[in-house]
Amino acid sequence: MLKKRGILALVLALCMALAVSPAMADILYTASTNWNTDRFGIIRGDEEPTKDVVTNLGGDAGSGVFSFKNADKEARVAVSQYAYAGNDTVWFYDPETTDWSAPLQEAVSPVKNVHHMVAEGNYLYAAGYDDASVGRFDMTSDAFTPDDKTFTCTPDEPGYTAHAERLAAYNGSVYAIFTASSGSYPNYVYAYHKIVKLKEDLTEEASAALKGKNLDGANVGSTLQIGKDLYVASLGGSQDTSGLFNSDSMIEKVDLETLTSETLITAADAAEKDKEWGYNFYGLAKDGAKIYVMAACWNGNWPESGTDNVQIYETSAEKLAAGDLGEKIATLSTKTGYSLGIEYDSESKLLWVSAGDSIYKYDGTNFTEFDKTALGGDMAKFAALKASEVTPPADDKSSGGCNSGFGALALLALLPLIASKRGKK
Repeated sequence: MLKKRGILALVLALCMALAVSPAMADILYTASTNWNTDRFGIIRGDEEPTKDVVTNLGGDAGSGVFSFKNADKEARVAVSQYAYAGNDTVWFYDPETTDWSAPLQEAVSPVKNVHHMVAEGNYLYAAGYDDASVGRFDMTSDAFTPDDKTFTCTPDEPGYTAHAERLAAYNGSVYAIFTASSGSYPNYVYAYHKIVKLKEDLTEEASAALKGKNLDGANVGSTLQIGKDLYVASLGGSQDTSGLFNSDSMIEKVDLETLTSETLITAADAAEKDKEWGYNFYGLAKDGAKIYVMAACWNGNWPESGTDNVQIYETSAEKLAAGDLGEKIATLSTKTGYSLGIEYDSESKLLWVSAGDSIYKYDGTNFTEFDKTALGGDMAKFAALKASEVTPPADDKSSGGCNSGFGALALLALLPLIASKRGKK
C-alpha cells in the first residue's frame, strides 16, 4: 500500500503533467460530394480525420464554419448551409458538450450566402454575399435569434452589384468589407472594395474606399486582424482560368481606427523579385511574430493533378510593411475541386491550409496532407477550435481533454483531503 509520502508525490507528479501537457486542438471541416457540401468531420491532434461525423447538411452549394465566443465568452461554433432558395440555415453548437448528434440551436440567417461571421458583445454578425447585407443574431442565453437589424450596401457606381464579404470587430464597432462587380463570368469588372464601420445596431458610422479589388471572403483567412490592423488579400480582378495572375492582386493593411489603408505588396511587385511568380494573393495567418501568406493561381482545366499552384510564404509584419514575402516554405498541388484557406491554431501550434480537395497540416517542419478519401469528400471550409472548446465526436465518449490549469488546481485542492483520509485508521 502506498505511504502518505508516495500518494503526495504521485498527485504532485500528476499536477505537473497536467500543467505542462500540450493542449489538444481540433479542426472542424466540411466536405462536398459533386459540389454539394453535405457533411462535416473533425481532425484531432495527430490523429487521422474522423470523417462523416454529420452527413445531412442541407445546403445546395456550400457551407461555412465559424468559431467564436458567445455573449458569456464561451466557445461556440456555427455551420452555415447555403441553399439557392431562401436564406442559409445555421446550426450552432457548444463544442465543449456536444456529441454532434444535434445542434444547440438552429436558425435561419437574416442574410443570404454567409461568407463570414464575427461576434461582438451580445451579437453574432453575418456577412451575406448574395444580398450585400450584414445581419445579426442575438446570442443572449444562446438563443441565436436573428433580428431585423440589417445593413445593406448600395454600390457607388451604377451597373455594379455589391457583395458582403468579410467582417471584423474592434473597440465596440463592426466593420464590413464589400466588393462590387459588373459584367458576367469570366469577364467581370471589379470596383475597389468599400469598408463600412457599423454601430451595434448596424447603422453606419463611417466608410472608406480601399485599394484592392475582388476579395473572396468565403476563403478562410482572406483577411487577418491584428489589433487595429486588418490585413486584406485581394485577387486584383477576375480569376484567370489559364494560370495567369493579376498585377493588381495585393495585400493591403487597413487601420480600423482611421479607415485608412496602405498597399503592402502587389503581385506585380512580387513578380519583379521572383521571375517564376504566377500567383494572386488569397489569404494570411498569424503565428506570434510570424505571418503566413497564401498565394495561388487557378488553372480551369480540371482535374488539375500535378499542377503546383499554391504557395505558402513565411514572413512578418515588419517584412510585409517593406514588401517582403520572406521565405517560401511550401508548394502545394491542387487537384479536382478548388478550396483555398489558411489558419493558424495557436493552441496546437499547427498551420492548416486547404488547397484543392485536401487539407494540409504544418507543424513547423513538415506538411501532412489529408486528401478527399481521408476527409470523406472534397475539402470545403474549416475552422480551428481551441483545446478547451472541443469535445470529441459521438463515436468517442472520452472527455476530450482537460483544462490543465483547472486539473492541476483541482488535484492540489484534494491534497489535504487525501492526507487526512490516509491518516485515518
